[in-house]
Amino acid sequence: MDTAIIAYPHSENLGDWIQSLVFKYLWNIDFIEIDREQLNGYRGSKVRLICNGWFLENPKHWPPSNDITPLFISFHITPKASKSLTNPDSIAYFKKFEPIGCRDFYTRDLLQKFGVKTYFSGCMTLAYEQSFFKLENSSSSGILVASALDRLKPIIKPLSNPIDLMIQIIKFPLKYRKYQKAKKKLNHALNKTDVPITKASQIINIERLKTENPKQLALDYLKKINQAELVITSRIHTALPAIAMNTPVIFLDDGLNHINHQSRLRGLSDFFHVCSSKDLIHFDFNSIKVKTNHLKFKASLKNKVDQFLTKF
Repeated sequence: MDTAIIAYPHSENLGDWIQSLVFKYLWNIDFIEIDREQLNGYRGSKVRLICNGWFLENPKHWPPSNDITPLFISFHITPKASKSLTNPDSIAYFKKFEPIGCRDFYTRDLLQKFGVKTYFSGCMTLAYEQSFFKLENSSSSGILVASALDRLKPIIKPLSNPIDLMIQIIKFPLKYRKYQKAKKKLNHALNKTDVPITKASQIINIERLKTENPKQLALDYLKKINQAELVITSRIHTALPAIAMNTPVIFLDDGLNHINHQSRLRGLSDFFHVCSSKDLIHFDFNSIKVKTNHLKFKASLKNKVDQFLTKF
């Protein structure tokens, strides 16, 4: 039976690719890639699918095809899709392949309410190893500020509803002031250190997807994480690979109060140091160490996938 992993052909978020690339480092298998948003439309030879990640942009595309045998691990249901992914058909599907390895407490608790057997698995990105990426230099390269304050940064999305668009425009000045205030606090904290500062983004411009390979961009991003002495971020899939590769992390939670963000953080935030930008002034960057409570999940994730691959 062929083995498949989740793919994200239209994603601007390198974190999506980071969740899939880990399998190619850990298992010497030629993986088939299936679009996360097209799992119900897969037709072909029977495949075993390692089904991890964030689900789902379009819940109408759920559940997956009968030609797919899934291993649910590091699985997250976003609140906006929770109604569809807990309807009778979806619950029956989950029960067919339980226990469901959930990436966070929110997903674990949600499915348990409907009688589905679940467990907290953590995220597959915890399985990255420092040895996957050779350091370009013999020493680390200072602090990497990677997509810090992303969720606080205000944007105006092109919305078809004129009322929603107007609300965005009205709220923009206040959001912009909050962002600038937090950014000032971050820069003030960074100015206290004499180590080199590098900046990077987990989000890529949609235009770059037309000319550049997102997998290669994700690999380059992971190398920067591995090279750093410390990572400051507001992105889960920057923070988790960092601690997996023994790079200390400060996770800024500014702008992450919405349930869509909180649901993703519950459980995972225990693996790294969390604070707001206003608390950075109290941190001694040199004293931040990698927590070790992720290590048992790192081993368990590998074992679960090993068992799945040998079973089918």
